[in-house]
Amino acid sequence: MRTFVTRLTYLIQLCPLAVAALCMQEVAAQDIGQWSFADGAKDWTAVNQATVSDISRRPGGKSLRIRQTKDDEANSAWLSPVLTNPGKPVVVSLWSADNYDTQQDASYAASFEIVPCTKDGALTSVGGDWTYMPWEDRRQIPQFRHTLTDAGLQWKHYAAVKKTTGDFFRVRLCWPKNIMRGECYMTDVQVSVAEQQPANIEGSTVAEASSNRHNLEISCAANGNLFYN
Repeated sequence: MRTFVTRLTYLIQLCPLAVAALCMQEVAAQDIGQWSFADGAKDWTAVNQATVSDISRRPGGKSLRIRQTKDDEANSAWLSPVLTNPGKPVVVSLWSADNYDTQQDASYAASFEIVPCTKDGALTSVGGDWTYMPWEDRRQIPQFRHTLTDAGLQWKHYAAVKKTTGDFFRVRLCWPKNIMRGECYMTDVQVSVAEQQPANIEGSTVAEASSNRHNLEISCAANGNLFYN
């Protein structure tokens, strides 16, 4: 035992990243599902204005897009494959980039939730435990309605603990209300068992979402498609 502790101490001093890798192995064992959509939306269900997009936060990936240009499209959504309830709360995390033309307030923004369902995928609840993905007010020009160029999109990380009910559930990426205009892109969706009660993450950039000093993101923010330093 003493030899093992000595070697582990040496490993920690020699390579902190190796310790992180060990931790990741533990987390990976608790994964329920994860999707980068690099090969499309296999086993996901599209509703109304829901499509796969080549826009993604990293090379080789894709994203799921939902759009609402009129009230009849407010039910646009993506539904994940059927997942088995682990009997514990789960953590749903993803990256999203919003491109809204109109947002009354944050409760109208694109959101994600989990919804109980049957083994065949039929939803057994209307849902409503939404985690919202609103725009940044500081990036808007109130007197000018506009959308951003693809290069002006900003990816943000979200994670939320969700309580599970029933034997099965699905993740739903959706609009909670109508009178919303624009679109939202979502990728790198992951569902895992919440062994502990982690803090929810709402709208963090890569620098805020991770304490790993080796992470780096270089981007140029845009406001009304005008780029600045």
